Amino acid sequence: MQSTTRETYTGQKVDLAHPDPKSINIEDIAWHLARIARYNGATRSDNVYSVAQHCVLVLNRVRSQEPAASQSLLLTALLHNAHVAYIGDVISPMGQLLDLRLPLQRLKSRMQNAIYTGLLKEMRFGGQKFVAYLGPVIPAADKWAASYESYHLLHSRGNWHTDKVFLEEEFIMRNVIVWSPEQARSSFLNHYRDLSS
Repeated sequence: MQSTTRETYTGQKVDLAHPDPKSINIEDIAWHLARIARYNGATRSDNVYSVAQHCVLVLNRVRSQEPAASQSLLLTALLHNAHVAYIGDVISPMGQLLDLRLPLQRLKSRMQNAIYTGLLKEMRFGGQKFVAYLGPVIPAADKWAASYESYHLLHSRGNWHTDKVFLEEEFIMRNVIVWSPEQARSSFLNHYRDLSS
């Protein structure tokens, strides 16, 4: 039987079937996400538009929409796609074509739980334990980011999106400057360290 274990940037072995929270670290997540392309690399830019940059965009959107957001909400926003560091980014058409939506959702949930436990289990924010945010704010910010990114970075301008992003809504990356992998990694790590300190 083929192994379900994969090796990370730092040399950790992570079993995707039974991820051990002790095998999770933020350096791996930041490194991998900074090198994994959104939209399967189909963006019109010299650099790859990375999942790490997308995560920072979603975090900033949540901050702009929820000025009194808790650290738990902001950390959940930043880490909402952290599972991609371990399982890769399966584009939506592929998930639908192969009917992978439910198995992928189970795998994503398993990885996200290991990530939250491995990184944040011992953290306290105002005396409270970290609890992953499960409400509508992050999905709304994620949907907004997908519309914004596709409008500015894809040839189609994301014309399949029902919700269009208008210029007056822009608050970051006015010309969508796509970061290098090192910029994306550093920004992701810096935001994580600020929020988790």
